Amino acid sequence: MQDETLKTNKLYSFFSRILPASKKDLKVLSDEISDNKQALEEQIERLDEDLEENYRLRLEDKAAYEEIGEKYNILYDKFTTLKESSDEIYGTLSSYKEENNSTLSDLKSKVESNILKLEELRADLDSIAGKQKIIFDNIGMIRIQIPFDRVIYQNFKPEKERFIDRFVKDMQEFDDLPQRYMNLIRDLDQNSIEVVERIINRVRRISNLNTGDVDIYTYEEQNELRQMFDHFDKNIIELRSDLYCYKNFFMPINYFNPSVLYYYHGMNELQTLNNIRGKNIIDAGAFIGDSALILSKYTKEKVYSFEAMPDNYELFKKTIEYNKLENVVIENMALGDYTGKLTFYQSDVMDECSYIQVDSNEKELVVDCTTIDEYVEKNSLKVGLIKTDVEGAEKDLLKGAMKTIIEQRPTLLISIYHSAEDFFDIKPMLESLNLNYQFRIYRPAMMNVLTDTILIAECRDNFE
Repeated sequence: MQDETLKTNKLYSFFSRILPASKKDLKVLSDEISDNKQALEEQIERLDEDLEENYRLRLEDKAAYEEIGEKYNILYDKFTTLKESSDEIYGTLSSYKEENNSTLSDLKSKVESNILKLEELRADLDSIAGKQKIIFDNIGMIRIQIPFDRVIYQNFKPEKERFIDRFVKDMQEFDDLPQRYMNLIRDLDQNSIEVVERIINRVRRISNLNTGDVDIYTYEEQNELRQMFDHFDKNIIELRSDLYCYKNFFMPINYFNPSVLYYYHGMNELQTLNNIRGKNIIDAGAFIGDSALILSKYTKEKVYSFEAMPDNYELFKKTIEYNKLENVVIENMALGDYTGKLTFYQSDVMDECSYIQVDSNEKELVVDCTTIDEYVEKNSLKVGLIKTDVEGAEKDLLKGAMKTIIEQRPTLLISIYHSAEDFFDIKPMLESLNLNYQFRIYRPAMMNVLTDTILIAECRDNFE
């Protein structure tokens, strides 16, 4: 820049001596050239910096950036050519010291023409910068989409450690795995079979992964997940530290399980809703009341919710209070295959407990336990639906509900994701009762691969 300014000053001094009458015009011309060159170089420098920054961003639409890069290179080459032409003109002016005013006028016209071309070029570059800004404004959205294209290891590590590794290990140790698999998929609809295949394939892939990422989601699942996360982001409001609102539901903590509140626990998949509406619902493993919020809308009678963990039970009472649930009865006890006391182990994670101690730091809890059959008989209940999510104690719960299932044939929503044994064996166990049940495997699109898998069992006698 200093060299160019020096050349311009020398040129101005020279023509000031030989062309006094044109001194003012020459100075204006020189100033315009210097100012325009400096402004243009600063503009190009800023554009270079912006382009370099934008090129570092990881975009799904690489083609757009490549097209912009090609246009930029073409325009930049044009600019370089024009700049070299301007430099040549400066050299020509210096070498033509003895030329007359006519020669100077021609050179001035060329310079002005180049300046006009440079202005046009700057307009083109500004246009490209505008297009890049549009792309940059969309980068936030693109960054949200990227995690759904590939699942990062840290996202599913808790599920891997809690369920998947043990699930795969147990599955591999089944001597009769082929027969168990065939018993599971026998008479299932095609969609349920695909759900089973997808779960098995994904848990095996994740079990073998210790770091990095892995492709698991279909294009349709990615779109559904984006819609779901966007929906929750827009609809969850913190009213105070112990009160959160989602749509017309209120919760005492910021915990909104999509499988319950977005997918309605699979209730919209049922063909027996009319039969359920006039009967009671058993909600086993009720957590803090989120499932009761949904289930209470599907019956004119009552929802009997069972939650064994004391902390969850206290939060459940707040959920009932906040939502003014008049048809929900909450019981602080477990459901199993006997009446008495039950010992289980609670981890530091509020919704995690087990009937087997996995970690020495887990807290031992002793709670009351009863059976569904005894509770139903004691309270003279007509049961239309039994929903269970009892941390792997589903088999024991079902053993304690056999009389109710055989005599009343309620619809069943049974969690089968806690163990490989539950996953493969609960459906054949119920099937062996020959109660004319239709079975389906249901799992909504979630940011996990095994959790929230449900066995839907509906008695065909109750179909609408």
